[in-house]
Parts: sequence; structure tokens; C-alpha cells
Amino acid sequence: MADQADNPLDAAALYAMGYALLAEGRPAQAVAMLSAAAESGYNATVLNDLASALILSGQAHEAEQRLREAIELEPSLFHPLFNLGGLLLSRGSGEALGWLRLAYAADPAGPDVVPAMVSALLAEGNAAYGAGRLIEAETLYREAIAMQPQSSGGFANLGNALAGQLRTEEAVAAYQSALALAPWDDTAGFAYGLCLLRNGRDHEGWAEFERRRSVPALRHNYLRHPHLPQWQSGLSLAGRRVLVTAEQGYGDLIQYARFVPALARVAAGVVLEVPWTLAGIFDDLPGVGRQIGLGEPAADCDIACPLLSLPLLLGTEAGIAPPYVTPSPPRVGRWANWLDRSRFARRVGLVCSGDPRHPLDQARSIPLADFAPVLAVPGVSFVLVQTEIRASDRPAFDAFDDLRCPAAALTDYADTAALLSGLDLLISVDTSAAHLAGAMGLPIWTLLPFCPDYRWKLGSDDTAWYPSMRLYRQQRPGDWETVIRRVRDDLARL
Repeated sequence: MADQADNPLDAAALYAMGYALLAEGRPAQAVAMLSAAAESGYNATVLNDLASALILSGQAHEAEQRLREAIELEPSLFHPLFNLGGLLLSRGSGEALGWLRLAYAADPAGPDVVPAMVSALLAEGNAAYGAGRLIEAETLYREAIAMQPQSSGGFANLGNALAGQLRTEEAVAAYQSALALAPWDDTAGFAYGLCLLRNGRDHEGWAEFERRRSVPALRHNYLRHPHLPQWQSGLSLAGRRVLVTAEQGYGDLIQYARFVPALARVAAGVVLEVPWTLAGIFDDLPGVGRQIGLGEPAADCDIACPLLSLPLLLGTEAGIAPPYVTPSPPRVGRWANWLDRSRFARRVGLVCSGDPRHPLDQARSIPLADFAPVLAVPGVSFVLVQTEIRASDRPAFDAFDDLRCPAAALTDYADTAALLSGLDLLISVDTSAAHLAGAMGLPIWTLLPFCPDYRWKLGSDDTAWYPSMRLYRQQRPGDWETVIRRVRDDLARL
């Protein structure tokens, strides 16, 4: 009897049976037959179909090995190249795009190769965007659009990459193309709104800003209190008690709380929903009938409105000017005693980093060591106004003699407000502490990345939101050295 490996008919029969089982949706049985066929007649097509059966059987790692073996046998065969690229793409591997490029070169008309290529290009573009490589991201997004001109996601992501480079008009055009293709895409619409607001196009921007309510990453902010109807433009609030619901970050809540007094003038009453750590700073805010924690019942309210919708519904001019946050006198006294132990009478606060979970933390936070020129200004006692010190900042903190940190002693924002009231100046990256100082009318220098948050707009070193705030902007992406040198020089001149 001839050895099985020498009998091509056996291999063909095994392959035919395996292929049939695979077509019938029986991948586990197909794996057995195709594995035997591969041993009997080793070729790229058999290995490719075996890999397909393995994938359907949940054996992706083994499938990857078989696909690589198939490609080694026939480097220009479309299906193994395409399937390996697709498998890697499903895992989020950066290798996927390279294999899909090879598959496209082997057969540009191959089934599903263009959509897979576009998906890989967008994935690689998103990875580059997340790492701050915006020009690379732009190139990848443009390639995706060239391959699939109807890719609304390609245009939306291109808009993000262009906006990050402050190429605003090009970004606007990209967002408009995305929304023309997919007008229901609220994520693109929200990004478009932010771009418009950053560029000073407030009328259009605030309208698009409302689309944030349907953005998947933000939607949880708007699911509380589903029994209450939402206030809309043109709907009278006479005789109605409004629940103003909290949303997004602490800095947002501090900034937009200024609109509550105007709301109270047109409603029967206002209940303000806030996280407990913020509650103490709004005790004296005019118009607030009472405060509740996140998700607490509000049975006495008739209607609800997210806080950040108030500029659109009331007009941006309706917000009261700072100071609209005042610190608690007893807490001011306690923190004054703490500050009195400072070496120098001139006291400057510093915030070098915010919440590391923030999606833009990489762009906005600065290593404490980079502030060495500022901390070297003589005759100043510095306070790191943070509840914790990052592990990467600990060596620098320990090296500076005139730098103290209250850390966990700051139990809430009322404590932070009391501490800030005893400082001559706060120097901060774009965090909630900067908003708090601005809302209190205290001197605050805010350091902004090259592409700032929408609220700070572009170009100016001041902001209508907080008259006591001075803005220090990066002139080149990632260049904090020049910004910090300007801060040092200005502080030395005070």
C-alpha cells in the first residue's frame, strides 16, 4: 500500500470533505478533515481553508500560524494575505495594514479587500492620532478616503486630525463632508461643534454642541432621571421647578454653573445636581434652591436640563461674571494656618497634572520636573494644589525645598477653594482647579496645549469666561519648555 502522503487522491478527497463541512457551517468537523488534508497534500489553499475553519472554531492563534505557512508557500496568493490581515485587524494589531496592502496588491478587485483596507487605515490613523502623530494620521485618513470616497468615518477622523493641527477651515470642510454622508453621526456632529466653538463660530457651534447627548461615550450623562421631560427652546418654565443635571467633568460644572442664576429668574425654582465633592462650593450660588447628589431623586421637579445646554437655551451673555464661587470662612481659616507655615510670604499654587483618565491628559499634563525654572524663582513658597502626586513626579517633588502638597487633606472642592483663597497666584494646566480659581476671581495663569479645549478659543491670552485668567499657549505641539520659560519670566517680574 502506498504511503498516504504519496496519494494525491486522498488529499483531494479529504480537502473536498473538509471544504463541504466548512460550507455547511460545521467548522469543528471541517478542522479535522482539512488538517488531515494538509498533512496529505500540503498547499496554500488547503492551509487557508483550514485557517478559516480554525477561526470559526475559536482557534485564532492556530489559524494565524496556518495562514503564515500558506503565505510562505505562495507569497502572492490573495486569500491567505487577506485573511491574515483580517484576523490581525480583528485583534487590533498594527500588522494588519501591511498584510492587507499585500492582499490589495495581489488582487485589487478581491472580495471585501477595499472595506478591510479602509478599516485598517482608519484603525492605524486612530492609533497615530491617539499618540499625537497628527500628520501621519492625516495621511492615513486621506488614503482611506481615496480608496472609499463615501467613508463618512474617514472624513470625520480627518476633521479631528486637521482640527488638532489648528487647520480649522480644512477641518470644518472635512466635518461637513462627513455629515453630508452620515447626517445621523452625532459623534462627528459633536466634534464639528467643538471645532466651530474653538474658532469663535458660537451660533453654529452651540447648536452642534447639543449632539453630545447622543455620543456613545457621553450618553451616560443623560440617562439619569428619565421620567422628567427635557427643557427645549421655546418652552415656558413659568411655574415649573427645573432639575439642572450634572454632566462631563468638574471643570465643566464649575464653568457653566454661572448660568443657574439666570435660569432661576425664569423658572419657579432650580435644583442643582452635583457630585458631592463639588457641593460645598455652590452653597451661595444665587438661584439654587437646593443641591442633590448624582442620581438622587428629584420628585419635586417638573422638568430637567443638562447644565451645559444652558448657554444655548439662555444665551452665553446670561451667565453671571466671576466671582460666583466663595470659600467657606471656617475652612479659609484652617488653610490659612497651614499656609502660615510656608517659608516665604509670597505663595504661588501649582497644578501640573489632572485626572490621568482624561482622554487628553497626555496633551495637557506636564511632568513636575519641567517646572524647575518656575520653582527656582526666589522668594516664593510653592504649593502643589493636587490631591495626589504621580509616581513619576515624586522624585522631582522631593527635590524642591520650597514646594509643599496638601494631597489627601484636600477632601473636596470647598477645601481647594479655601486653600486657593490664601494664594497670591495659581499656575495650572487645564484642569478643574484652573476653573475654580477663575470662578472665584483669583489670579490664575493657565497653560494650554497647542490645540486647546474649545472653550479657550484661539490666539488670545485672555478669556471672557474668567477675567482674572491669563492664558499661556503652546506655539508648537509639545513645546512646554517655551511656555514655562515665559511663565518663569513673568513670575520673576511680579
